[in-house]
Amino acid sequence: MRESLLKRVDRLDLIMPQIVRRFHAIPSRPYSTPSLSVPQLRMLLMLEIDGDASMGELARRAAVTMPTATSSINALVDGRYVSRRRSPDDRRVVLVSLTAKGRKVLEHFRAERRERMATVLDQLSPEDQERFVQAFEDILEILRRLDAAREAEPGS
Repeated sequence: MRESLLKRVDRLDLIMPQIVRRFHAIPSRPYSTPSLSVPQLRMLLMLEIDGDASMGELARRAAVTMPTATSSINALVDGRYVSRRRSPDDRRVVLVSLTAKGRKVLEHFRAERRERMATVLDQLSPEDQERFVQAFEDILEILRRLDAAREAEPGS
């Protein structure tokens, strides 16, 4: 059993970098999102998906240190993409929220991303388009189950 697991790990280890490299190799114009770094854009996307969050929650979700999260959020506050406010439940906690400007940037980013995806899918047959999208839906479902199992563990 352990041997088959290691074989799957080896296969995945070979596949993942190839997928990432091929995605990055897709010809397209650069995103026109106004001078936001990838970590800053990820923070905006997390706030959009999960709603307001504390700095600690954002750092944990982004898998970055508190200083890195703080630096990203400071820049986003300066650009008026997010705002900070004290939690009404605990004045020690600072909550970060998307602003209208942050939402607008994400709408623009999403439109550009959809255009890129359409460019890729348009090159495939309808059957391959469905298989491609289904593969990502399957991966997401598996990752959600892993998250749920991890959260159910004692001490999580």
